[in-house]
Amino acid sequence: MADVLRCVEANARPDALPIGLAAAVVFSPKAKGQLEKAAGKMEERFLGRTTPSEGAIRRWAEAATEVIRLQITDPRLKLSLRKRADEILQEVGAEHYAYLSPISPVGFNQRLARFGKELSRTLQGEQYDSTASLVEARAEVGEHELAGRERRRLERADMAIRLVRWLHLSEQQPPSRAQSLVEAAKEHVADGGFADWARLALRLGDPVRELSEAYGKLFDRVTERREAQARHFSELLRAWTESNSESPELTPVERILEAYVAPLAAYSPVLLVVVDGMSIAVCRELLSDLIGHDWIPLARSESPSLLSPGLATIPSVTEVSRTSLFCGRLRPGASGDEQNGFATHPSLCAESRSGHPPVLFHKPALRDEGDAVLAAEVRAEIASAYRRIVGVMINAVDDLLLKGEQIDLRWSRDTIPVLSTLLHEAKAARRTVIITSDHGHVLDSRTEYRAHEGGERWRVAEGQPEPFECRMAGPRVVIPESKVLFAPWSERVRYGVKKNGYHGGVTPQEMIVPIVVLSPTEAVPEGWTEAAFDQPPWWDEQPFASPPLEAPAPPPHPKAGKPRQTPLLFDLEDADEPAAPPQMRAAEEGPEWIDDLFRSPTFKEQKKLAGRTVPPDDTFRGLLLALERRGGKLTSGALAIAMNYPAMRLRGLLAVMQRVLNIEGYAVLTRDDASDTVELNRELLKRQFDLR
Repeated sequence: MADVLRCVEANARPDALPIGLAAAVVFSPKAKGQLEKAAGKMEERFLGRTTPSEGAIRRWAEAATEVIRLQITDPRLKLSLRKRADEILQEVGAEHYAYLSPISPVGFNQRLARFGKELSRTLQGEQYDSTASLVEARAEVGEHELAGRERRRLERADMAIRLVRWLHLSEQQPPSRAQSLVEAAKEHVADGGFADWARLALRLGDPVRELSEAYGKLFDRVTERREAQARHFSELLRAWTESNSESPELTPVERILEAYVAPLAAYSPVLLVVVDGMSIAVCRELLSDLIGHDWIPLARSESPSLLSPGLATIPSVTEVSRTSLFCGRLRPGASGDEQNGFATHPSLCAESRSGHPPVLFHKPALRDEGDAVLAAEVRAEIASAYRRIVGVMINAVDDLLLKGEQIDLRWSRDTIPVLSTLLHEAKAARRTVIITSDHGHVLDSRTEYRAHEGGERWRVAEGQPEPFECRMAGPRVVIPESKVLFAPWSERVRYGVKKNGYHGGVTPQEMIVPIVVLSPTEAVPEGWTEAAFDQPPWWDEQPFASPPLEAPAPPPHPKAGKPRQTPLLFDLEDADEPAAPPQMRAAEEGPEWIDDLFRSPTFKEQKKLAGRTVPPDDTFRGLLLALERRGGKLTSGALAIAMNYPAMRLRGLLAVMQRVLNIEGYAVLTRDDASDTVELNRELLKRQFDLR
């Protein structure tokens, strides 16, 4: 206190808080021996010509940080105090060490720059199999006060770390091990789509130069690898198309109605949602938001993965692939042809009631004057017990390709409001939802223009194909009439005007479409099962090294034909919490503070207040131990794996645990939707529960 009073007396300005923040940098043990001159200036100008003890500086900085973080509510005052601390650092010549402050605005950008430099060093090295230094630099960014306002930038940093791991694994083997188009499609769904999701998140860089340059290097390195994979894919596609091959494991778009919609409509009413232009990467990002919001993903019993691959037509353009999907046969057309083909499709009509054939709504019919999100007619048809099959066309992805070149978009329910409303209506009507696409797309990234007759990503077959092109011929080449065309396997070429994105080519990003089935209840049709939570090993590092746990036997599903209503994941008052598996109960006991928590009277009282749905202590232990072993933070997917807990039920579990741990709203356990990250503030937990 005496040090602070001397500071106040020595300064005309009320700078006690920013001086405390700046002093924590100047006298930081991490900068020992490097800021002697700055320390002298600090003492001379701001500390009354005295040197406070290390403990006094620490307490002063902690108090100043807590006041700014928790007690000052005026954002302008917060900002002015932070800026003043940076001004003081500049006055004493310590501005380049602002990164040592968890409050400094300049320091936040410096932490991002340090992450960028570390990323560049990692990419320059011959061996980059370890991401430990990158993870440490990323953790420093996340610990900053301003990190909460920059979730998208933090998410890009996470994507960069994932891509470094992907490169390490990918460059140890050939570009693709697929021996057939089916294998290549599965490879793209299981791995390549994730790589594209992460890669495209880096496309627009970052405001910090060092980080933006590092992202550019990483983007180019990963793109080169993806280009090699795309070339191999196109060769397999060419052979598949010429031989008119078929496989039940790869569904062409013209058979999606017959293979998915009709069989599921025999069990329950169906809502088919076709998102025009949605790639595997976009679908993966969208599903990360959808899964866990009261929907149970289904898959065929023989292939229980979250996504099934479909195959677009050639060329992969809307007027061919979308019309073929809705009509159930290869043909070009327009929206009128699609509505008629959908309503008269034999397999769909066989599952429909007389007088209530399948109905399809395109974009113009989705809104009316009385409802800006979803027209009353569409809501009524989804709710109707007589209309067995309803189809809806969403153009959000394809529309973005025409514009939005400088927009950094994150695909979620909020990005496509009509999808969120459709799912709400389908849930209320107990309709199974099938989400798919007619084709994918590639985004523009320094594409090269070549003038040719045809489309934006395909051309008439004249002469010989260029090195970046592939000749396609066969029955599934719908246009031109010759059934032959040239299309690029590279995403770096276009034949039309510059846009945000394109489709029509033969890359896996354009040709492979996702097929997702979501059930509103836990009842599962015969031949189907609850889909596994699938993500590649490089997406989230294994939380800790331990023998794999034997998965507990899943509970028996209700018999088909007798679906029962399941409560929403956040409406848990009457739900039974599944017992923790024996393997979890036998897990390592973990740090002593976890046992102290369970013995805490406050914890026991919080469990009583939270209601009957509170999970057993073993489940709490599994979550706390998993987070503790990874520094307090994990993505939802990694946490579910570490706990051996169903990923789609994790949100509900977290909601209950938050009611227990977050006393009076203090953020002990949090989940960030943008980054899909769960975080535990262990020190705050100890204070809230009076642990030693």
